[in-house]
Amino acid sequence: MPRKLMCLFSSLLLLPPAAIPWSAHGHQTVAEIALLFLKQSNPDAFKNLGTELGIESLADASTWMDDIKNVETTPSDPDTVVFLNAAANKKHKDWHFVNLPLNCTSYAACSQSPTDFSLNNDIVHMINEAVQVFKGSTAAQKSRFSKRVAIRILAHLIGDLHQPLHVGCGYIRKLSQQKFEFVRDPVLVKQKNLGHDRGGGRLLFGSNNLHSHWDGSLVNRLDQQILTDFAPTIKMKTPPQPSWTPQGAVLTWAGQFATDSMKLSASSAYKGVAPRKQQSQDFTIDLDKTYSTDRLPDVQVQLVKGGFRLALVLAEVLK
Repeated sequence: MPRKLMCLFSSLLLLPPAAIPWSAHGHQTVAEIALLFLKQSNPDAFKNLGTELGIESLADASTWMDDIKNVETTPSDPDTVVFLNAAANKKHKDWHFVNLPLNCTSYAACSQSPTDFSLNNDIVHMINEAVQVFKGSTAAQKSRFSKRVAIRILAHLIGDLHQPLHVGCGYIRKLSQQKFEFVRDPVLVKQKNLGHDRGGGRLLFGSNNLHSHWDGSLVNRLDQQILTDFAPTIKMKTPPQPSWTPQGAVLTWAGQFATDSMKLSASSAYKGVAPRKQQSQDFTIDLDKTYSTDRLPDVQVQLVKGGFRLALVLAEVLK
């Protein structure tokens, strides 16, 4: 792994769990798969992408939003400098997630009263902000990000959106001194004003937590099984399904992707997981011996699906 990426990964371990994204390896895999799909299905958009990024690869662009969290890895190009100097972008670390209860029926349903869990700077909103750079008509929309930065944001956040723990979240109710449970019902979560586990980041097992396990450990374990040409191989082994293609206008797509990931969070990431002993704001959990092995097919699908959908969005904005 390049030294820059090693430094980046080390710095991510120090961030609040909800802000931790796919590992650099996961993001770059999504980007590489997106390029394969884009080159095959839309050569014109593929060419336009190269024009916008210049010498920067999409794989490098996909980790830019993590790079700018740490002064040691922040690029010095003019687009980055302008972005970081803009007051509207100061809270960019909060753009990587949305915390939806596990029984939300959709992102849209949990984005309106009385069960509104969305924020105007959550991952879905910020993907749409980046799309607006290409689709919007107002000066404010076009000036918040340059097109290069918008592509960097899309490459990263669409990857994050396919890590299910960036969307589905465990809200925890205390039943007794050392007995806790996840509350999945969004109405009850609001009524009880319950706190959450930061997308599994506060669920500890051994020296790891559930969020970082999905971010990096499972991706690396899958890679070890593939051995060579990771991105092309899993793309070849995982053909796109009709359900992967979003419906309607492009500004509704991110919400559809979030709904999809939220359902996977409930059915897979949190399956068989329960908060046990409390340690300050964290909770210990026990994972079944087969938990990791059983989730590898889901991780593979999410990486390929993320690449497929990133290609769709890029084709739409770069046409």
